[in-house]
Amino acid sequence: MTDYLNALNGPDRARWGTRQVSVTVTEERLRLLVDRQPWQRMLGAHLRACFFLAYQYALLKLCRKEPFAYPGLLIIDFPANLSEIGISAQENYLLRPFVDLLEHDEFKGTQLIAAGRAFAGLSGARQIDLPRS
Repeated sequence: MTDYLNALNGPDRARWGTRQVSVTVTEERLRLLVDRQPWQRMLGAHLRACFFLAYQYALLKLCRKEPFAYPGLLIIDFPANLSEIGISAQENYLLRPFVDLLEHDEFKGTQLIAAGRAFAGLSGARQIDLPRS
């Protein structure tokens, strides 16, 4: 998750900031903390979206590592209007870490399908425009 969040931040650390994420996984439970607090209490709508994407990114990275059985397919359906949750149009930075990850040879055959209105001209990604009805 940290890899994705660091990629979002860039050199200025303006998007995610210095928040620390910790993950505990047991047979019965998954516990996600941000700055030692339950993530639901610590994040607003935009940062929750980033957090969910970071979780998906981490799972996708596991698809090529033994003994994990995560499939090499991720489908993300973004809200119809990202601005409703505080994300303006043209926010390719949300998908950029995924595109960069999947360009590595070890992820050949892995696929990400992202549906949304705000993404245009994302280099390294194949984009299919669907007509709006």
